[in-house]
Amino acid sequence: MARRKSWRGSSKAWPSIVSSQATLPTRWPGPTTSAPCRGHVGRQVLAAVAGGVAQLLTLKLGLEVLPTLTLTMRAAKAGRAEWTASIRDMWTTAAEAFIGAGRELIDAKATLRHGEFEAMVEDDLPFGPRTARRLMAIALDPRIADRTHVSVLPASWRTLYELTRLDDEALERAFAAGDINAEMGRADVARIRRQAAAGDDGGAVEAAACAV
Repeated sequence: MARRKSWRGSSKAWPSIVSSQATLPTRWPGPTTSAPCRGHVGRQVLAAVAGGVAQLLTLKLGLEVLPTLTLTMRAAKAGRAEWTASIRDMWTTAAEAFIGAGRELIDAKATLRHGEFEAMVEDDLPFGPRTARRLMAIALDPRIADRTHVSVLPASWRTLYELTRLDDEALERAFAAGDINAEMGRADVARIRRQAAAGDDGGAVEAAACAV
């Protein structure tokens, strides 16, 4: 009786069996089909089925299941108030992130050895020394870093830095008047500065008139 050849020793059989591109055979082995053995055919069929299922699951998870789950989770906060709160939180986080980055820079400068901080800013960070100095100035300004003001701060580190250059009276007046808000830019800060300067000049003229 002839020994049946084992497929285990054939390295050529593995790529077609375990390939992720495996597909179901178009013709099922019958009595007249020439195959090494029933075990070999069974393993090929199982491998083909496994490959097909793997591809189907990947396709489903990648194109249908995961986006559907994401939309379902997001739909849980579909109300206007919920969306508003979520977006406002994201916007506020931007201003807080700039303040936090400035604090981290301050701590790094105080901790690192001489020369390491400058090297880190120059070589490792996505911004240069000028931006680093301005972020630290933002974090060091208690008027800007005050959490009672964070919700109305603009999400721009450039605008935040310009706000640090305002004097206490002008900044407080701008906060009270609502001139400082999430939509403002550097041009708005310049306008606040001009108004403050005009007010100071008017006060000086009035004082001089009273003296006369």
